[in-house]
Amino acid sequence: MFLNLIKTTIAAIALFAIIFLFILPIDLPYSIKVPGKVLPIKEWVLSKSNNGQIVTQLINNKTGQSEDYFVTLIERGDVVQLKLKSNRDNFTVLKNDTIAVIHSNEINRQLIRLMGKLEETKTSLKLNLTGSKKSVIEAAKKKLDFEKEKLREQNKILARLKEMYEKNLISVEEYEIAQNESYLNDINIAIAKAQLETVQTGEKTGQIQFIISQINSLENEIGVLEKRLTNFVIVSPINGTVNQIANSDTILFVSDTSEYVILMPINIQEKEYLQKDISIVLQIPYNNKMIDAEFYGLDNRVQVFRGTQVIFLKAIVNKDKLNFIPGMYVQCTLNLGSVSIKERINKIFQRIFN
Repeated sequence: MFLNLIKTTIAAIALFAIIFLFILPIDLPYSIKVPGKVLPIKEWVLSKSNNGQIVTQLINNKTGQSEDYFVTLIERGDVVQLKLKSNRDNFTVLKNDTIAVIHSNEINRQLIRLMGKLEETKTSLKLNLTGSKKSVIEAAKKKLDFEKEKLREQNKILARLKEMYEKNLISVEEYEIAQNESYLNDINIAIAKAQLETVQTGEKTGQIQFIISQINSLENEIGVLEKRLTNFVIVSPINGTVNQIANSDTILFVSDTSEYVILMPINIQEKEYLQKDISIVLQIPYNNKMIDAEFYGLDNRVQVFRGTQVIFLKAIVNKDKLNFIPGMYVQCTLNLGSVSIKERINKIFQRIFN
């Protein structure tokens, strides 16, 4: 009987205490602990696809966006070799440093063939522009000079005959024959000029233009192949550290660790407590050091993490605070302000029974 009275009294006191706590206008600080994954601010990934193409992708972990995506197309049947600039691991590169070079047998073969054809066509153009032998050109010039001199003499004769014709000293027929001789000399001069131009150029202008168009076409084809070869020189778009991966579709990646992104899963039920003035403290696993992180934002997409619906929150840490290792996990404490005692007790029960 006495024991029952004691139990009843204790239960009454406990109930009274709970009711008293529920009605007290006191707020308690509220914080939660979650795991956080350390990511570099940017990552550039070099990989190979299932069909053998070489793919590069630049990922901004801060914004969650892909800033650049490029696929190097390899022709079917082509034999290619990807040669890395260095076989070392965990070394530093600067932006625009060469990381790897792709060697293509097919493109090299086409380039050699086209360059040979270009030299052949240029030689053909040179021969056509050079024209005939010097002796033939000199003969054509002399023939033109001869026809011009002949025309001058004929014009003198025609001038004398004209005076005689006007004085009726010769017949009309004689004067017209002299005129026809002069016209004939004009024609012979035109023919001689054309012959001289022909032996000087060696071919007709249309043929030379055709050869020039062939040269332009070959140079354009070579330019296209050389541009493709520049795409086969793979350079890093960022400063960072190179890590190579064996036995994987990912060949290597470059990590920009000038800043770090901490990715943290937050139970969707805690979303209402996420404010802009969240303070975040990280605990480093290998030395238990505590450092502050700057809240950046959150992803409103709901995902499942360890069987729980979560949203991911992001924080930024400057490299100067600590030299993190990308991919490691840290313990994160999120200080979410304060909640009433009632809310605090409710959350305790939710964690127990959920």
